[in-house]
Amino acid sequence: MINVGANSISNIKIGSTQAKKAYVGTTLVWEKTSVLPTGYTELSYIESTSDGGQYIDLDIMLYDTLNKNYDIALKFMFFGSGQDNHTQPTLFGCQKNVSPWPGTFIRRSGNTETIQARYIGANVKDNNIGSTWEIIELPVKTPPNKNVYNYNNSNQTHTWGTSLFCIFDPDKTPQRFAAARIYYFKLFVEGTLVRDMIPAKNANNVVGLYDLVNDVFYTSPNGAAFVAGE
Repeated sequence: MINVGANSISNIKIGSTQAKKAYVGTTLVWEKTSVLPTGYTELSYIESTSDGGQYIDLDIMLYDTLNKNYDIALKFMFFGSGQDNHTQPTLFGCQKNVSPWPGTFIRRSGNTETIQARYIGANVKDNNIGSTWEIIELPVKTPPNKNVYNYNNSNQTHTWGTSLFCIFDPDKTPQRFAAARIYYFKLFVEGTLVRDMIPAKNANNVVGLYDLVNDVFYTSPNGAAFVAGE
């Protein structure tokens, strides 16, 4: 908190991180309400459409020949089957669907409206985590490990990128774009937070996810526009 005196607030850089609140006397004249830097507006969610081609490249390669744990925290909603152009639209997954590991981690299952998460360990396993039109929130290490991915015992080097709203599967046409909303997304590698993403738009009203870890604003690489939430 800063009290700037009775007549002037000229020494306060509005939007800076130096203070949470600014007062003139006892009157609150400014309060920082967003964790985003100046020029960005926080949104409640960003929304994609299955035919719009929007996706987020997380710029994370999931590769290892040794045991490594990946964990996520996420709040999202899938739209109904009528809006999806693939039987298994994928909200979070690798950018390639190659054996021995599946590339889809959160997806709508088949032609049903069941949402599943897949974790990887000694066995590949699907877990029903909800249904379409339901807002689903997965905290870190949701029992029974529905959103923990343990890459091991393959003795192979994986060089897959990861993305949100789509998986790029060379054997599938059309691709697995998902009609969905994301309210936030966090990715942990070996317990370290490497992506902490919140919905936002920039000064030019371009909509995407802002990563608080690396101070990077992610938009759809192909120029397709996301729909902005409130």
